Amino acid sequence: MTIFLFENFLESKKVYHAAKAFWSRQVLTAVFPEWRRPKKEDETPEADAVDIRDPLIPYLSDRFGNGQLHYDANPIVNFQNPVNRKGLRIIQLDPNEYEDFYESWTRDLAEEERSELEPHHEKIIALTLTRENLYRSLDEVHRWLRTE
Repeated sequence: MTIFLFENFLESKKVYHAAKAFWSRQVLTAVFPEWRRPKKEDETPEADAVDIRDPLIPYLSDRFGNGQLHYDANPIVNFQNPVNRKGLRIIQLDPNEYEDFYESWTRDLAEEERSELEPHHEKIIALTLTRENLYRSLDEVHRWLRTE
């Protein structure tokens, strides 16, 4: 039996936000294992902690024009490594519709397709969220965003 993480993320805004935060943490630590969440201002950072506040930046809006958040998980998260200009888009699919699903591909964004701030190359991962698919995606994420 397949166990899905955040299974009802499309039905509950609270679960959706938890899934989005989960993905953000997972991607950051996959790409930058040395990353530590910055401490509160009144605390001193650990001596061995690397303070990378914004090593990856979003490049796609997750909101409608009126400011309302899209709750469709397409994408659930997106990041760009500003150093190598590679982008990542993770699309979390409904397990009730797709069951155990995983697919990834890359595409080059032509200069006329992108703004100055968008990535030159993009990896897109579409999946239903299981532990196995999570580990597989994080391995791809690390190799994609970490390399030149």
